Amino acid sequence: MRYFVCSLGTINSAIPSAWAARIIPITREQSGVYASEDQKTFISLAALFRLQGISGEYGVILKSGADGGNERILLTPKIDQEVELPEESIHRLPEIMEDSFRFCRGVSFAGSGALYVLDMEKIMEVIE
Repeated sequence: MRYFVCSLGTINSAIPSAWAARIIPITREQSGVYASEDQKTFISLAALFRLQGISGEYGVILKSGADGGNERILLTPKIDQEVELPEESIHRLPEIMEDSFRFCRGVSFAGSGALYVLDMEKIMEVIE
């Protein structure tokens, strides 16, 4: 499966590209989780990891919200690269890390360093 890799300081997250309808630039600083008046819900990737001082420069419009209803937009600082990760390269997180990385379904050590693979179903529960 293909993933968009986003660097959040020392944390590299992998967003499943299958969930992305499109990627847009964000023109004003936005962070946190909130709904706008024009039926758009924004959630900051940095907020999911409880990181401060990182704003979203890009928005990944999620497919489940691109059907004419409320658009759901995942805010990212930037997308560093797109990678292919075989499912067998994604490992379950150790139990001790599950609280800090509760929006991740696993970690992959393919390439340089750890890539924390996002669990989009859990993220969608927060947005809705």
